[in-house]
Amino acid sequence: RSRLHEDTQHHLLSLMAGFSGRRRHSCLRCRILPQKREFLESTLCSPVRDDVRERIMEARYILEQAYKMSWDEVDRVCREIALEAERHFGPEVVVGIAKGGLIPAAIIASLLRIEVLPCVVSRRHKGEIVSDRPRVLATVVDKVAGRRVLLVDEMVLTGETMRIASIECARKKARVVKTASLWARDESWKPNWYGFETSGHIMFPWDYEILSRGRFILNPSYREYLDSLEMMDRWRK
Repeated sequence: RSRLHEDTQHHLLSLMAGFSGRRRHSCLRCRILPQKREFLESTLCSPVRDDVRERIMEARYILEQAYKMSWDEVDRVCREIALEAERHFGPEVVVGIAKGGLIPAAIIASLLRIEVLPCVVSRRHKGEIVSDRPRVLATVVDKVAGRRVLLVDEMVLTGETMRIASIECARKKARVVKTASLWARDESWKPNWYGFETSGHIMFPWDYEILSRGRFILNPSYREYLDSLEMMDRWRK
């Protein structure tokens, strides 16, 4: 296996082991999250058990700072998440964090033939950032009470949104909550299952282009990020 593959797997394994409480890792590659890990361990409503870690879903590490995910890749990751979730805890309902998280949530729920419910947690309102931290704009319904919940978002940048949504599920008396996303930032807290990891940003096929004045254009959020990368490249030169 390549050095990159070994480093990525080492990093994932150590984070997972540390999060489940089995051991603390002290090498430079894995020393980045002790405070975030302790904070999230104390607040997530269902700590990860060792028996759930029988098989770790292997994430693909993306070197590119801007990567466009394909629909085929979305489908593959959703299938892998559905398989792992069914194997390890048998979810009874999927909760998707709107709006982006509802897309993989609906796919996974369809694969598992179970219900999908929305939860809105965001810093934004009508496209504008209105808060420094994510806020609950629409909570989950009482139908999660007593049920095993798979909480799904399209990406994890810090873990804060997932933490807040997990607390909402616990407040509604969910029996257990596990988490999944299509991709996660390499220095963030990690969900139970995710397909890609990167230090950059991954763009999605459903909003790579948006409709503006009757024509499709590159999503302004992605354009802003790509422009910032171009500026960084110029500065380095």
